[in-house]
Amino acid sequence: MELFFREASGDQDLQTPLWKMGTKGVFTQDLTADLVEKKVDIVIHSWKDLDLEGHPDTTIIGVLDRADQRDVLLWKKSSLSKYSPSVLKIHTSSPRREYNLRKFLSFSLPSRYTNSSLVFLPIRGNIQTRIRKWKESDSDGLVLAKAALDRLLSEDFFNSDELEYQEIRKFLKDSMDESVYQIFPLSLNPTAPGQGAIAAEVRTEDNWVLDRIRTLSKSEVVLAVEEERKILKRFGGGCHQKIGVSILQKAYGKILYQRGLSDSGEVLEVEEQFSEIFAPPADSVSKVYPVPGEAVKQKRTPLDSSNGLIFSEDGQNNKTIFPTELILKDWLVTRGNAFPNLSPALEHTGLIWTSGLKTWFQLAQRDIWVHGSLDALGEDELPKHSIFGKPLDFIKCTHLGSTEIASGLGRVLTYQTQAMEDHPDLSEKTHFFWMSASQFDKALSIFPQICNGFHACGPGITYSHIRKVLGESANLSIFIRYESWLASLGLEEFKGKKLETKQRRIRLNARLRNLASSESLNSKKLIQPIFIVEGLKEKEKMDSLPGVFRDTESSVFKQVESDLKAGVTHFILFLIPELKSNSEIPKSFYERSISSLKKKFPESFLWIDTCMCSLTTHGHCGLLHPDGSIDNHTSVKHLSDIALVYAQSGADGIAPSDMMDGRIKSHRSILDVNGFSNIPILSYSTKFKSNFYGPFRAAADSAPAQGDRSSYQIDVRNREDAVLSSIRDKEEGADFLMVKPGMTSIDLIGPIREKTGLPTGVYQVSGEYASIHYLSQNGFCDFDSALSETWQIFSRAGASYLITYAARRGKEILS
Repeated sequence: MELFFREASGDQDLQTPLWKMGTKGVFTQDLTADLVEKKVDIVIHSWKDLDLEGHPDTTIIGVLDRADQRDVLLWKKSSLSKYSPSVLKIHTSSPRREYNLRKFLSFSLPSRYTNSSLVFLPIRGNIQTRIRKWKESDSDGLVLAKAALDRLLSEDFFNSDELEYQEIRKFLKDSMDESVYQIFPLSLNPTAPGQGAIAAEVRTEDNWVLDRIRTLSKSEVVLAVEEERKILKRFGGGCHQKIGVSILQKAYGKILYQRGLSDSGEVLEVEEQFSEIFAPPADSVSKVYPVPGEAVKQKRTPLDSSNGLIFSEDGQNNKTIFPTELILKDWLVTRGNAFPNLSPALEHTGLIWTSGLKTWFQLAQRDIWVHGSLDALGEDELPKHSIFGKPLDFIKCTHLGSTEIASGLGRVLTYQTQAMEDHPDLSEKTHFFWMSASQFDKALSIFPQICNGFHACGPGITYSHIRKVLGESANLSIFIRYESWLASLGLEEFKGKKLETKQRRIRLNARLRNLASSESLNSKKLIQPIFIVEGLKEKEKMDSLPGVFRDTESSVFKQVESDLKAGVTHFILFLIPELKSNSEIPKSFYERSISSLKKKFPESFLWIDTCMCSLTTHGHCGLLHPDGSIDNHTSVKHLSDIALVYAQSGADGIAPSDMMDGRIKSHRSILDVNGFSNIPILSYSTKFKSNFYGPFRAAADSAPAQGDRSSYQIDVRNREDAVLSSIRDKEEGADFLMVKPGMTSIDLIGPIREKTGLPTGVYQVSGEYASIHYLSQNGFCDFDSALSETWQIFSRAGASYLITYAARRGKEILS
């Protein structure tokens, strides 16, 4: 056999971007011409380069196993030291990569780059040429097909010891030493059809060669690539397409990922799993566990690592692993809480892999570089032995108690869990989805009768454990996504692959359903403000707000207990720290206040006002530029960090009142990527600059020390802006809307509710409440009757709920 190497026209023109070259098969047509003219007998192609139309005189046969389909990002180590650069430059000539990665990288890169714009630059040439050009440029990143790197670094082929290959490997290894990398998940960055696969092209008439080549063919690879190519062909094919299509063949079935933008402007976001389901449809939602938001809430506490952490090789023999040893290992991080809490002085030198993308994005929010993810496909997807020539030594970062579950990995225990509520009754349930093996074990120990139900979980350790416990005959299905399992249940409530998040959140439990309902005003639709003041020695009475107090961290327990007995179910907390700061979050105070109340009163629904007016030294709702104007961008990021602290502390809902542009979108994003997608947002969506806030500012210690809030609160004269503000918040992900102040905004309640379709409530602000109190004190009205009258007017105008300082007397007043 003789080997010939030849450059195609696509290899020779290194300047023109591929998508501008105007013809298909730019890397293959010259080689196919040689084959047809009988200059060669076989042409070996990267299958992704082949024209979708084919050639009438030749036959394509897929050969050998498929290499890794994924793309990889190489990133200069020198770029890691850049914090908030205005621009990040990334080399790729693929419109597909640019389109899909622009969104993905905004979540996957460390938070130091959050405010940086992404610029994609074309680059051409073979792998070595592209890496050389990238290294010599001022660009930060380079995107390549991982299969190309793997093959060039491999020594497992004939003649691999030749000098040319040795030099290539050395160049690549030296380049990798100067870089970090991310391997992109196929679920969000599917690749070009056929990527990673090799194809042999043979003359159709040459039966002798065809018969011998077919012995090297892998049917599962051929079927997958041919389907990928058929899908792309529907959109016309060609290098200009912004569409990625990838198919994975697994023991439990086929998974199809399709993502991009078609020439007609159609946005493609497809993830389909084709596998056997061992369950009939569920009879009703009441037979399903868990429905969204139903799983037992857990408090997760990091374990102190200063004296080492527990390390287990096999689930039985535990020993201590010290931080200096731990940083030398590669880490599989199972969730954001599992990331080892080590001293910043210690630098981790290994790889960081995550179980799923949610954990990846959580770590990126903490400015951590993540190298790759199992993408919810189970631990079998973890890189084996080595990657890019580096030997691997993975350990799994998980929770105390997880060593009872068999796993092939050593485990380091980085946090502990504690249930924050009683386990739901599963005795009448028939269909179950398990997020973890330990969750299954706990449920089974309480309700042994569920063993005969219809079970589902993700692939990997959880599946293996449940199968072992229930036996081979058990009804156990694999779903890579919880939402896919919900859609498989045959219930009207869960039709479609994805749930409509806003509607789902407002019906998660009875307290939210009551708040959102269209029934007339009652005590279940009232929200009681609570002021908690850090460092306060004694509970303080507010003279201007009768029945309202500034509580200490201890007195608040008695107050909430009394309110609950009076029929209050919803509270909105205003947390007032002892020390003012324009940069630090008083995390410990926030955590103490929220978690202690939630632990003692789990039946309460705690909304937390998300603003900075009680925190900043200047009393404004956001951070300021040196000239005293609002720094909207920095404020939104800081407020979202605060919202996340609230959620992690046990808040049931977030209530942003600051009126910064884009805050709802930012809060929704940070909550979702950190595992709090069920936490609703009650937005102060239409909040006017008003004279009626004075008593509140005294209670919350939040009066602005300079200027006023007219640059970010709505002008009372501007009706259009008031309505549009609520519409924007709905579009960004708010679940409940609000007008404030109540009486002066009463004309807006109905239009906002009608235009958005969302529950719209009213804040009867401190000045309104105090005004009624003043009238009653001077004998001009009856306090309770006047309050009841205003409440009924709010209800008549269409208010779904009401924030009022008299919610704790709601039953009495309404009666």
